[in-house]
Amino acid sequence: MTNLTATLHALTDLFFFLLNLLLEYFMKHLSTSVKAIIVASMACAAGLATAAGNTTLAVTASVNGVCKFSAVTQPLALGAIDPSLTTDVTASASVLYKCTNKTTSLGITAPAGQRTMVSGTDTLLYTLAITGDKSQGLGFGTGKDLTATVTGTITALQYQNAAVGSYTENVTLSITP
Repeated sequence: MTNLTATLHALTDLFFFLLNLLLEYFMKHLSTSVKAIIVASMACAAGLATAAGNTTLAVTASVNGVCKFSAVTQPLALGAIDPSLTTDVTASASVLYKCTNKTTSLGITAPAGQRTMVSGTDTLLYTLAITGDKSQGLGFGTGKDLTATVTGTITALQYQNAAVGSYTENVTLSITP
């Protein structure tokens, strides 16, 4: 647009330069009434040549409120359990997430209810709790991660009679802006 504007200004300047030359020539060689007609015509033409219009262009955009996981910094490892103990076993893992600036997460969810880890055909029940998952987003740039904590608990009642084995489950977490 800048090049077009510069070109129009240059053409306008050239037009007035030539108009001035013609005007000087006719003023020296024509009668007074013809001179008046020419001057009036040139003034009208000059007005048409420089007339410009303006308009308003609306420019719009919208930024969506989005939350996404950045990374799981560690697995939720409940560790090696001694079945002779009588206390619950609890461990936590951090989950990093980001949300659009000024968008507050409605929370991170996992499938509801008691969870089941498996070792072959044996099972071990546990629960999950999630905290720190309803923070206001800072954007998606570097260093804008928010941290939620996922805490897993196996009650003594669940592990005291469990069979020997390595128990696992993959849990799908979801986040909603």
